[in-house]
Amino acid sequence: MQTLTNLSTALTRSPVSRRVGYWMRVRRRKFFQFITGTANFALTVGSVLLALGAALSLEFAIQYRVDLKDLIKAPDATIAQVVEDVRIRADGSEIGILTFLKDSIILDNVEGVSIITAMVLFLRKGRQEEKRQAHYMAWLMIDIAYEKETSYARFQALQDLHTDGLSLKGLDAPNADLIGIDLDGADLHQATLKNAKLMRANLRRVQLDCANLQQVDLQQANLRDAGLLNANLSGAHLGGTDLSRADLRNANLQNADLLFANLKDVAIAGADLAGANFRRARNLDPNQIKQAKNWELAIFDDAFRHRLKAPSHRFQPRIVPVADRSLTTDSSASQSERPTSGVRLD
Repeated sequence: MQTLTNLSTALTRSPVSRRVGYWMRVRRRKFFQFITGTANFALTVGSVLLALGAALSLEFAIQYRVDLKDLIKAPDATIAQVVEDVRIRADGSEIGILTFLKDSIILDNVEGVSIITAMVLFLRKGRQEEKRQAHYMAWLMIDIAYEKETSYARFQALQDLHTDGLSLKGLDAPNADLIGIDLDGADLHQATLKNAKLMRANLRRVQLDCANLQQVDLQQANLRDAGLLNANLSGAHLGGTDLSRADLRNANLQNADLLFANLKDVAIAGADLAGANFRRARNLDPNQIKQAKNWELAIFDDAFRHRLKAPSHRFQPRIVPVADRSLTTDSSASQSERPTSGVRLD
């Protein structure tokens, strides 16, 4: 059972699965946007063709005195009967459905149908251009608020851009007040959010690989399934943060505060834990922690440190000899004869 669990973990954290996961988190919005645009275009053209077919059916029924109910219920049989009647009335001459289409009043004015179709497509193009302008204004609001800590316009602009499926890669918003923002599944690769306030933010499945998150406040934020590969989280406040199944491999967690954080199934191999506070953190796994760097210098509860079988995290005072004083090398010299001046480090 343990072997299957390890195999499952290795597969879910492999480069291929990470690429698939990244596509599912970020690219799927663009994919669905493309599918939606294509479907809307097909619907527009289909609607025009359907309206044209209905108009031709009405003209056909009027010209040949056909009951519309019969034409709708059995179009093939009705048209065949009409064609046969026309041929009989025309004394065997080649008159029929082709002649009707050739002499159709509606098809004679096909230019009008084309104009209507072009107008519909133009209106749709206008909506797309309007959306592009809205995206431009949203980024402008973000740039204007660069040096401001609090900006509702920036807050709303980020959410709108994300909702429309745009990437926020490389976002530069240090010190920004983004408390409670909803960016579920957003692409924030290489973003700079140093000292930003993201308390209670919904960052589930967010892509923050290589992001600068120094001193960021992420208390009680939702970072489940987030990608934080090579992210800089030094000094970050992660108290009560849900980091379950997050990817923190090779991340910098020096002096980060993870008090009460949920670390279930988190990938932390290669991360730097020097000075990180893991007191009262939930779902900690000793084997998981030992895959990180400098875990011996991290701060844990005594019970968990005992499970790690690590020495107590306490610095013992020691005497550092002064560099400009030589020590006697005589092995017979007594302890009292040795110089004792130095610097005491606590």
